[in-house]
Amino acid sequence: MVNKSRSLLAGALCLLFASPAYADSASAEALFRAGRDAAKNQDWPAACRNFHESNRLDPAPGTQLNIADCEEKQGHIATAWTFYKQVAEQLAESDERRTFASGKINALEPRLPYLKISLAPGADKASVVTRNGVELRSASLRLALPVDPGKQEIVVRAPGHEVSRLEFELKEGERREEVVQPGKALPPGETAPGETPGTKPEPNTTRTVGWVVGGVGVAGIALGAVTGAFTLQKKSVVNRNCDADKRCNQEGLDAVDSGKTFGTISGVSFAVGAALVATGTVLVLTSDNKERPVSSLRVGPTSLQYNYAF
Repeated sequence: MVNKSRSLLAGALCLLFASPAYADSASAEALFRAGRDAAKNQDWPAACRNFHESNRLDPAPGTQLNIADCEEKQGHIATAWTFYKQVAEQLAESDERRTFASGKINALEPRLPYLKISLAPGADKASVVTRNGVELRSASLRLALPVDPGKQEIVVRAPGHEVSRLEFELKEGERREEVVQPGKALPPGETAPGETPGTKPEPNTTRTVGWVVGGVGVAGIALGAVTGAFTLQKKSVVNRNCDADKRCNQEGLDAVDSGKTFGTISGVSFAVGAALVATGTVLVLTSDNKERPVSSLRVGPTSLQYNYAF
């Protein structure tokens, strides 16, 4: 029974920690070096493109720090803040890169613009709202979200209505709220110019990844709770089958062994699950426009390898 339980838990951990993509370290290293060369020439758009692609192929905190730095250099402070937070959440307190990232987080937070977008009361429930090409679903509406300063375009589409567009500039540290709604109603059977029946914006991949990562994190926390309960159960078995001098019968020895296994799995599952929930939350709340490359984040042993150098 003990061996069977271990096999089931090992399978669950494999699902929990499985990475959706294989690392391509050689290509990632070449892209990282190209990004560093571009950064030396202060070609920040090229640097960011290379760092993002390097991180997609082989995620690493060092690469993410370089992404944060080049995004910050371009004024994309919300994007930079997000990557600094990812780095700080991955690394141990003793790691100097975590100290550096935490300092950057504290420096950027007062500069972050926040934008709250809400649908007007009575607006068509089928309305689709996008900001800079990214769909904002119900969880994102009516919530002040950190965004990069600069031009913002809010578009509202609804079947049978003209497309509504609102453009404005958002400054650092500014907080703004916009209540939006689709344009005026169209005659029956008519569609808005440039629209086709059933047209809606492409889904936001970053937001979808955020929900998936968060869901896996919740599963990890649940696994931690279950194995924690097993640990307590095994402890009671040990108490019944071992004396004060820690001499145990065979049932007690088996319980000691199983309890250690369950305890380790519980601790790791809780830690990784919490990290994934935090990462998923950041991805959902700070999804940026489709033109910005999106880097993947993998939590696990390989994510602690880095090639960072300022």
